Amino acid sequence: DFAAAYNAYNHAIDDELRPTAALLGRAASRLYMGDKDGTFADLNRAVEASPPGTDRYRALMAIFYAHTYLRQLPQGLDRAEQALAMWQGQGRADMAAAVCNAVGRVLLETGSSGPALEWYDRGWQIVQGSTMKAEERVIWQVRQLHGAARVAAQRREFRKAEALAGEAKSLMDSDSANAEHYNWIY
Repeated sequence: DFAAAYNAYNHAIDDELRPTAALLGRAASRLYMGDKDGTFADLNRAVEASPPGTDRYRALMAIFYAHTYLRQLPQGLDRAEQALAMWQGQGRADMAAAVCNAVGRVLLETGSSGPALEWYDRGWQIVQGSTMKAEERVIWQVRQLHGAARVAAQRREFRKAEALAGEAKSLMDSDSANAEHYNWIY
């Protein structure tokens, strides 16, 4: 019941001092009810109302995802770039790599394998240039290899895809700290 959800979020926005979560929820309700302009108005308001950090990240990426949902890519990529720059400015290589991984996955799943691979590679380059410990980097290398394998498979480069997937599997097998995360990749 999107109309009821919309009304509940309206009340939450009025009652909260930091309305980001309510704005994001109301934006989702608006999107599903066909109110694109209202969706982006709420999402942009959420970006403006949020200090750099998790809330702003969620709002920026929600704009990217809304454009994806509406089949308007590459619109919205500028907001993913802003999220990436924000995390890099805060020295959060993990979150910057997470942005790259998310964008790569969306681009791959919407048929843009070349740009997807660029985003996957970009995330791994950020990690490689960071001060992350070696054991913290494994999951990001796996994500890059897994993304590259999926890109190769989409391009029908099956031997390359198998080789990349095998490399990712080897790393996953050696990284027991992230075993639960890897279950869905296997």
